[in-house]
Amino acid sequence: MGGSLFISSFDMKRFLIYVSFIMVPLFLCMVILEVVVTKIPNSYSYKYNYVKTHGDSIQILAIGHSHIYDGFDPTVFGNIAFNMGNSSQEFIDDFYILQELLDDMPNLKVVVMPLGYSDVSLSGTRDEISERGTYYHEYMNIDYDGHLPFKYLFECINIPKAFRKLFDYYIKHDDIVGCDSLGRRDKYKLEDRDWNLEDNKVISKYYSLKERSGFVLRGEAYLIRIIDLLKERNIIPLFVSTPYYCESKKVINQSQQLFMNTYISSFARKKEIIYMNYQYSPLFTNRDFYDEAHLSEFGAKKFTAILKKHIDSLP
Repeated sequence: MGGSLFISSFDMKRFLIYVSFIMVPLFLCMVILEVVVTKIPNSYSYKYNYVKTHGDSIQILAIGHSHIYDGFDPTVFGNIAFNMGNSSQEFIDDFYILQELLDDMPNLKVVVMPLGYSDVSLSGTRDEISERGTYYHEYMNIDYDGHLPFKYLFECINIPKAFRKLFDYYIKHDDIVGCDSLGRRDKYKLEDRDWNLEDNKVISKYYSLKERSGFVLRGEAYLIRIIDLLKERNIIPLFVSTPYYCESKKVINQSQQLFMNTYISSFARKKEIIYMNYQYSPLFTNRDFYDEAHLSEFGAKKFTAILKKHIDSLP
């Protein structure tokens, strides 16, 4: 019996040694992968560092998902505006970004945010942190009050995505930052548009819900926190429904659209905020769109000029 215990103990030690031979190099490889991947320039680190070093010059800030990322051109304001938008950026992300960086923008007067059709979700939708929480954590010092899941703590945990990023940057030499010096996405140019806007592929695939009832404003709790945070600092929140191509009316969910029109307008009145709806403004034509829901560089300049007139008229 004692011999069997001895053999069992010996085998366990040998097993642990074998495992360590595998796990230690694997752990070191993951550490190296994390270090290399996070050194690649990207829009998150660029924007964070810009505000940290130029924040005192920012008076107008645009923040939100891709509709504002593409639709707001800071150059219209000169050097006093910045675009803090990013793809699929939710209100929960916006709140923590603002909480982290507002102290670095002492002269900030107005924050422009998107609020519209794509921000409508089905009832029961939870305000969950997306996988992009990894980037806000890694590059913007955001931990979501300690609620960030472990799987989003490090980029190397998603090995396929990490290696794709390495491939895109070091092999394909892609521009990973993807924005201009003032934060607007500069990848989606009109000259690169190779599809017919009338096909309405983007609206029907990504934004129109299939159900006809039971809608909510996604992330409303964090939206309210954003409004309160800005008002506490005497910063004006300005919400906009960015332009959609006119033909997309054919594929939108009419019930979803009705909810947007009624609920958001009511919400804006209740919270006493400025809300401007340009979703189907006749001012925007084919040339102004990269796709049905995102403005081209020409549309962004036109849209931002409209916003500037309104902002300039504010007391």
